[in-house]
Amino acid sequence: MSDPSSKGFDPPSDILDPEVPTQSTSTWTSVPALSATTADDSTSNARGSEYLRDEPQAMAKKVSILTDMKQVRNIPSNGSLPNLPNAPSRRSSSLREMNDGIKLTTKLVNGEEISMKTKVLAVTIPLTTCLVSNFIYMSMSGFAQRTYLEFVEQDLEFWANDKRLPDIILDAFESSGWYSKKSLLVWTTVSDAFPAALFAVCACYLIWNGHYVTINRCLLTQSFLMLLNSLAENLTILPSSYGYDRCLEYLNITSSSDLPDYSFSPTGSCAAMIWSGHCVHTLIAAHMLGCAWAEDHPTTGFPVIGKYIPNRVFNVIKPKTFLLIFLGLLELVFLALAKGHYSVDMLVGIIISILCITNHSLKTIFLIYNPFLKKMIDPDEMRLMMMPHGELLGEARRLREILKERGEGDFS
Repeated sequence: MSDPSSKGFDPPSDILDPEVPTQSTSTWTSVPALSATTADDSTSNARGSEYLRDEPQAMAKKVSILTDMKQVRNIPSNGSLPNLPNAPSRRSSSLREMNDGIKLTTKLVNGEEISMKTKVLAVTIPLTTCLVSNFIYMSMSGFAQRTYLEFVEQDLEFWANDKRLPDIILDAFESSGWYSKKSLLVWTTVSDAFPAALFAVCACYLIWNGHYVTINRCLLTQSFLMLLNSLAENLTILPSSYGYDRCLEYLNITSSSDLPDYSFSPTGSCAAMIWSGHCVHTLIAAHMLGCAWAEDHPTTGFPVIGKYIPNRVFNVIKPKTFLLIFLGLLELVFLALAKGHYSVDMLVGIIISILCITNHSLKTIFLIYNPFLKKMIDPDEMRLMMMPHGELLGEARRLREILKERGEGDFS
């Protein structure tokens, strides 16, 4: 699929060759030809292969391993290895060719065509879950907001003039004269709009291009973190980085007594939010968008002013990783200029986001959660997606030894 955690599944170089050539013919006994899938058909099926694939080479290795293992399990007594894919005369370095060799069949799974109803339901399940979890978060934010304002009003003199907790970065911006009433208003609007717009663009791109597995992970990861954030905000309530007076102005009230008994806040409470939802949304969207784009354009990278960034920016970092870092830093600057979060909120938001989008157990749970998505993925591909790292390495070693014993060479 499309996730940095796939790196954790890449067998070490002493087990597998770094590059595995694509297969031009089908050697699977129960799965239609993988490489026979046309580019036009590729958007009509769940792109289950991007579930683990951060780099097309990594997924190519895994599919090749699984393909060969199915052959090895039925080795005849004469010791020959029938129908094992023959290595081409030259090893292709084209990521596009590797990608073509590992895409799922697009219209047929187990011989049956994927219906539009299944595709719609595969998106509806995570979307509904996302809406419900966000509604819960917005509903609970009012409790923390009221508690914070009532806490400050016990000693208004101490918290006057938008006093907040000490913060190295915010203090540095403030001492440098970056904050004014007008600038805070502008940057608050920008910092709120940027992650929302990025997430919307990401979701539209994933759905339009048929990245059903990725959009499932994107929405369910967001849902999971928003539910956790609704708990974190209400368990421990910290003074807002906005300050009391600015919170009142933001909420258009004069004191906590003006708040209704129940309030619904789309952007969360005015109290400190423990970790930054802005950072969470930005990083999830940037990561999923980057992974999907890398899958769609594995050899060209990202277009910039009519040209394309090579597969390694500065010959060091992958374009999708560069995109994640660049957009993440951009939102951090917006938040600092708006005093939208304490620095620790942003740091915790970054850490939690990265841990979630790179966690294989969460990816597996999210995949199992959506029964309609599972119908769109071939069972053998599903087994590959859910295979633990240790089991994958064990099968790879076993296959390598068998190939050597039979004198058939190795994976390369």
